[in-house]
Amino acid sequence: MPLHELVLAELVSTELKYSSALTTCLERFAAPLQAQCATLQIHPLLLKHIFGNLEDVATLHRDLAAQMAQKADTGILDCLGSALPHMESVYVSFINNYSVSSKALSVVNAIPSFTVSVFAYAISNLGFHVTPLR
Repeated sequence: MPLHELVLAELVSTELKYSSALTTCLERFAAPLQAQCATLQIHPLLLKHIFGNLEDVATLHRDLAAQMAQKADTGILDCLGSALPHMESVYVSFINNYSVSSKALSVVNAIPSFTVSVFAYAISNLGFHVTPLR
């Protein structure tokens, strides 16, 4: 396979993996946490601040990955070029949310019920294993 085809295939593969990782973050973390705000004793707005516009980022990359996969042999660079203006607006918003997100995360991390619940969720639902330190 020519080098340029390998590069294009890697671009598509990377975009598909990144899109999948964003979707996983939303489905496995953001949505369950939002659904349990009352149980965790946290205001839903705090989680909105923590995750910011991650849904917009995920949608952008899901659409881009689909377009790139369809045009894998001919128009990947066109897909990237046409996505740039939207990428700029989405990522400027994402970056501008950083300080608000950090503050909100500090607030929820100080809530014992949140920390314990997230830890328990990770162990039971995500397959994390904990080994005690001695």
